Amino acid sequence: MCRAHLLLFTLGACLAGDAALANGGGYAFGVTFTGAVSPFQASGTEHVRIVDEKLDVTLRRDAATVVVRYAMQNAANAPVRVRFGFPVEAVVGDEWGGDGGDEITDPAQRGEALRAAIQQLEGYAVTLEGKPVAARFEIEPFAGGKIPSFPGSDALKGVAGWMVSEVTFPVGAPVALEIRYTARYHGQGTFVSDDVSASALSFRYRLSTGAVWHGSIAKGTVTIRADGIAADEVEIESPRERFRRDGDRWRWTFQDLEPTLADDLTIHAVQGYDSQYVYDPEARARGIRGYLRRRGTWGEGHQRFEARASSTLAPNRKHGFGAEHLAEEASEVPWAEGAPGDGLGEWVELRPTRPAPLLALEITPGFASVPGLFKANGRPSRIEILLNGEHRFVATLGDSPTPQLVPVVGYAKAVSSVKITILEARPGARYPDTCISRVVLYDRLAHEPAHHGAR
Repeated sequence: MCRAHLLLFTLGACLAGDAALANGGGYAFGVTFTGAVSPFQASGTEHVRIVDEKLDVTLRRDAATVVVRYAMQNAANAPVRVRFGFPVEAVVGDEWGGDGGDEITDPAQRGEALRAAIQQLEGYAVTLEGKPVAARFEIEPFAGGKIPSFPGSDALKGVAGWMVSEVTFPVGAPVALEIRYTARYHGQGTFVSDDVSASALSFRYRLSTGAVWHGSIAKGTVTIRADGIAADEVEIESPRERFRRDGDRWRWTFQDLEPTLADDLTIHAVQGYDSQYVYDPEARARGIRGYLRRRGTWGEGHQRFEARASSTLAPNRKHGFGAEHLAEEASEVPWAEGAPGDGLGEWVELRPTRPAPLLALEITPGFASVPGLFKANGRPSRIEILLNGEHRFVATLGDSPTPQLVPVVGYAKAVSSVKITILEARPGARYPDTCISRVVLYDRLAHEPAHHGAR
């Protein structure tokens, strides 16, 4: 009897209507499909076993990087041609104003989901023994609305399609199959005027059966690593009890695993928040820009600081690029470092006028005010933050001209200096300088402030 192994964003599933090849896992339906349309079906996989699997997931600010390496052995007495599919999650319904991932019934929205699914597996690549393997996207007919719900179809919810590849497994010793990609997180949020409520950003990975691969998984290791996000805030929702933490890493090792839906991974990488813009003239006169609530704690956002930088780009005929722009609420001009190259090692230091413990920083990377200049200029992707010259941590930033929250974890002292150093940067398409448009500091509050939301 063959065993199925479907990994969310990893090696594929056979959604076979022929129950003779199934072990009854989460993607084996035992349903006979008539007509020309049926769920995606793999072939040849019942002859190949996963004898070793190493899955590495690196969690960054806005996306997870995944590398999965398999040793796979052909159990037949002749070479086997295998067609397998790698599941691609639909992200529509998980984003701003979405429906939280419910089944998509509107045809236009479903089409948007399928297009988004193709885009979210950035850099998807398959190799067999180090040689590239072609992959093409195929829509899952169930997600496309061509198949009505049927017993067991809940397992297909959220699967927009498949990255399909074909390889030939030789007879003899195991061969190495590797899949790499980057997947942006799932999240949802709502907003009223300038007030925002955002859920946690989550990564999903299905370690569930698909009635394809032969036998159990002989052995394997799953390693999760937090890179530039607060490891203490990462939450492995499921399967929680299988992982052991060591610093910024979590590890799960197994032998002879026959995975089920209960083994699917759901990880909350970045915690959610609520933010409220301040309209009150008196509060704004005191420099209050907004309020933030994270994990039950409130913060008061402000730009009451002086800024200096290690270097500054020379001014043009219209304006300069000094660090003082970081303290402007609606600045059209960023701070731009002026060192040769991409600005690695350059820094800006903020000195609050009223030192207080910090809940978070809000950083807007790049030349954010002009869409055409965001990609044209460099943007920091990894920064070091040094508080009071003694508390140091690294943060990763997404490649987006939007404010990004960087929590301050494990440091309760009043902060009189914040030094932000560029460690890595995404190079500009036209200009070599690296820019930061805006910084907001959120002082930690002991109590919920007197406030009201947008109406």
